[in-house]
Amino acid sequence: MTITSLKILALTCMLVDHIGKFIPNTPEYFRWIGRLSAPIFIFCMVWGLAYTKNRRKYMSRMYICSLIMGIINVFLESLRYSEYRIALSNNIFSTLFLIGIIIILIEQVREDKHIGTKKLIVFSVFQILTTILIIILVDVMNILSFTSIDVARGTLATVMGNVVFCEGSIFWVALGVGFYFVKANRKSLSTYYGFFWIIYSLCFSLGLAPRVITRLQYWGFRGLSEVLCISGQLVGIDTVFGWNITCNWMMIGSLPFILLYNGKKGSGFKYFFYLFYPLHIWILYILGNFILKYKMF
Repeated sequence: MTITSLKILALTCMLVDHIGKFIPNTPEYFRWIGRLSAPIFIFCMVWGLAYTKNRRKYMSRMYICSLIMGIINVFLESLRYSEYRIALSNNIFSTLFLIGIIIILIEQVREDKHIGTKKLIVFSVFQILTTILIIILVDVMNILSFTSIDVARGTLATVMGNVVFCEGSIFWVALGVGFYFVKANRKSLSTYYGFFWIIYSLCFSLGLAPRVITRLQYWGFRGLSEVLCISGQLVGIDTVFGWNITCNWMMIGSLPFILLYNGKKGSGFKYFFYLFYPLHIWILYILGNFILKYKMF
């Protein structure tokens, strides 16, 4: 499979997933199918960065798309079509942009260890500061209070380039950075993705976090349990009820398709994703709220 064919597959799975997410009373297996899309998109982005002749233009386009999508997400939520069924927090453009930035920084370290390391340290400090700033602005000052907290955090993360509050948080960014190191070796790729899948499933499918935290509190480690609780919430793990999407384990289904990649870029559909991704989400979000508002079914 080429990059183009992988993207078409991921787009199809993503469409099914978002129908299940935004449209009421759709079958649960729609979300199962959708678990295949994000890893494939991230894999394609990592190879796309290697293929592109103008990285500055490529990264600028990704950031501008993420910024536009974040602003329109906030606008749509502010209209309040009905009581929210789910937050309009989707913006994988931001996640892909950050993966690209980190990969570029890693390559700069390889080219010039001294200068590259300095840039990587600055980026890391910037992430800490922006995470604190977003928490203050959203959780303390209640900025963008007319939207859900996830959308408020995600929008500011998009503007600032923050890895903690982007879609998929640190997990998806780490997946993309890991793909960069193993993308050309099928055995290493399979091992890495399998390890990632186990960790991700434990965090988001089995409700492990609230069980561990509750047990630590029972054993008297209250301070440690509080730290884990706050840290988990920052990266999107439900540390109280464990109700994260239980079908996230289905992400392993994307690995066989990733392994079918034949090393070719493919042709066509160059800008299709940039248009289809946000448009279909906004349309389904509006339609889903319209259905809920008028109780159509």
